[in-house]
Amino acid sequence: MCNECEQFNLINCYPIFIIGMEQEQQNEYLKKSTKNQLDKLLDSIERRNIESPHGNPKINARKNLSLEPDTTIKQQNQEFFNLNDSMNGLIEEAKSEIMFVEDKDHQFSDRQSSSKVFSKVPHIRTYTNGPDDTQFVKKQEGQLTQMKDFIQYKHNQIKKTVKMKKGIDKLKQDMVKRALSCVSLGRIVDRNEYAIVFRWFKFFKYLIYHLLFQIIGPFTVLFVTAIDSHSLSFNLGFTVKTNFVIATLNQYMFWFYNIYLGVIWSYYYKYPEEGWLGGIFEETFYFYMLHVVIKCVVTSVRYGFFSDLREDMFKQGLQTISFIGNDIIQTNWLKFHPLGGLKAEIKSSLYRNHVQERFFTLNFIEVLDNTSAKRLSDENYYYDIVDDPALEVQLGRGTLKFFLEKRKDELNEYTKRNEMRMLMEAMGRHKNGLEQTHTLENEFYGDLYYYQVPELITEINGNIKTRYSGTLMMNEIALFAGAKQMTLKMPWIMTVIRVLLPFMARYYEYGNPVHGFGTDSYVYTALDLILNSFHIYFNYIFIYAGLIDFHRRVKIMSACGALIDPVKENLDIDYRIFPTVNFFDVHSLHSWYQMRQCLMDLGKRYLNAIFIYSSFFLAGYLGFLIYRMLAVFEFIEDSSSSVFFAYATYDQFLFLANILLMLYYGACVNQQFVTDQLLLVQLKTCVILVKKHISYILTLSDEDFLEDTEYDDQYFIIIARQLIAYRNRKPNMSNKQIKQKLERLIKEIDIIRERLDIESNHHPLRIMGLKATFELMNQIYTGLITLAGAVIQQVYTKNSS
Repeated sequence: MCNECEQFNLINCYPIFIIGMEQEQQNEYLKKSTKNQLDKLLDSIERRNIESPHGNPKINARKNLSLEPDTTIKQQNQEFFNLNDSMNGLIEEAKSEIMFVEDKDHQFSDRQSSSKVFSKVPHIRTYTNGPDDTQFVKKQEGQLTQMKDFIQYKHNQIKKTVKMKKGIDKLKQDMVKRALSCVSLGRIVDRNEYAIVFRWFKFFKYLIYHLLFQIIGPFTVLFVTAIDSHSLSFNLGFTVKTNFVIATLNQYMFWFYNIYLGVIWSYYYKYPEEGWLGGIFEETFYFYMLHVVIKCVVTSVRYGFFSDLREDMFKQGLQTISFIGNDIIQTNWLKFHPLGGLKAEIKSSLYRNHVQERFFTLNFIEVLDNTSAKRLSDENYYYDIVDDPALEVQLGRGTLKFFLEKRKDELNEYTKRNEMRMLMEAMGRHKNGLEQTHTLENEFYGDLYYYQVPELITEINGNIKTRYSGTLMMNEIALFAGAKQMTLKMPWIMTVIRVLLPFMARYYEYGNPVHGFGTDSYVYTALDLILNSFHIYFNYIFIYAGLIDFHRRVKIMSACGALIDPVKENLDIDYRIFPTVNFFDVHSLHSWYQMRQCLMDLGKRYLNAIFIYSSFFLAGYLGFLIYRMLAVFEFIEDSSSSVFFAYATYDQFLFLANILLMLYYGACVNQQFVTDQLLLVQLKTCVILVKKHISYILTLSDEDFLEDTEYDDQYFIIIARQLIAYRNRKPNMSNKQIKQKLERLIKEIDIIRERLDIESNHHPLRIMGLKATFELMNQIYTGLITLAGAVIQQVYTKNSS
């Protein structure tokens, strides 16, 4: 910085130091300070003009013109003010670009205070001669005032900005605290999470955290605290201070195991002559590290779906187990129970599909039994069947078997009694006796899932007033599918086979499953069997989760389709427990379609998570498959060991078999679109038939209708009976008005069919972005069989030569 600028800055700053002085001291100080600063400024300009041989080109030009010294100094001063004018222009330009709105009151008070200070500065007599000396000082004072006003204004705006940011942060913290204090953490489901948005930045951030913990263990807390907060490390299970004790102990156990592996394999590579880990394949260590990375990826995918509010609550303080684990796939989605993650997923699905829960109701043709009716009308039914309804966690743990195994026992009991009832009904119809019918009703009256179809007009009119919650119907359908889902024992079986592969490889190569083992090898193998098995099981169960979800969706969508199929005898016996929606009620039919939408969308967050980490699995295993194919066809040289071949082949087989089974079940789910459309077409045909013969149908009484055996179409019988009951409720309605109601019903059926067709084409169930169809299955199976044939031929040719 040049001397002129230094002097200018000092002059600009001196009013700040004199505000606290007495009046006389201020005047005296201002006189001396201003005089000294101006003297120094003029002396420096003159000295620079005389001493510098080159100096400013403009000043040298003036010297060549033989200007007087006073004139030279004045012109230098004028250049100085030109420089100040340029600075002021830049300042004004910067002021015009400021993003904040000027506070006129503050600006006025600042200028007023600064004018008071400068009013105390007397006119200073300079040592230059000429008429411009006074103008020089006045102009300088005005420019100093402008500069100070602008600096003060900027200072005030910066303070306002800082205060505003603090206010926003405080408001955000208050909102989080309010959520923490007003809502049970076990039941919080932020609406931001209903949108199911995957945030890649959060995914990679938490992936780095978990990978660091596998390497440096508890020292990861320092990074988490520096980047986010110390409380986040508590809720991630990186410290002992946590409510999720089991997860914390599990992570630390594997971290110690990682340290052991690092030490023992360091000795293996550093001292090969000592024979460390004799008989142990190196590939076991490589595949272990691969499974560790996969586990971190799977864990981090969950955090990628976190909303900002949930993440802030993780950062604010130590959370409860129910809040931390309310979106874990193993406990909330692989196993259903009514008070766990299923309830939250139903709410989420209703929100995404814009369903108003208050109007989301259904009316059924049948009269439900007391238990089923209570399940579909009482939201607290499952709370009331436990001793302590407040203990949701205990309910989920202690009575989870009730909601799965007990429900399965209920369905099996219904199957047996249903067969007995159908047999007795057939015998009663054959004998055509009233005594047998009366005995039949007494025998099965009150049975679970034993529904009675009202036959009299008065019974139909009484039943039409009963409506049930569509939300609770979704809950019952999901629990039914959960009771019928695939077993969770399969991942354990796959894990046991996987950990035995090294022993099989040693037996194949050396004839001894523990060939070359020493004490260190036995210890290593024992720890590997115990700890590595948990890693493998964890990864396998996430692969298997996709298969469970797709198999369960087949049950869910088939059960939903059974609600509009009155011919229960054509259905699988498992689906006969579901009643039939009242087709004549347009509101119920529309609610059925909304329920179908929500069931198709149920568990979208978990399904998206399965697709994301399955993509990582698919990329890795396809890489192994391509490598093996290149080696088989001799495009590359393969020097891998037998255990590498066994590991890669086994994992590829499991994953590809899992994908193909998912593809089959996905095709079944998408085929249900066609089945439901055909049922709606059949319903529309019957409604048109009833509309055509409405005059004849309305002349029939309920007794005549029951005695007439010519009608065997269940759709026609239901619509006709509902139509007669409707005329009985509203006797003043003309045939034309009743036809208009039937036309509205036909229009609703057409709308539902069109939407099902659109959803089938544009929003079907997909696997890795591909629509699951039987045509795609045929193409994949054909390609795999062709590839297998080529491999077998290549191996046979290679062995023959």
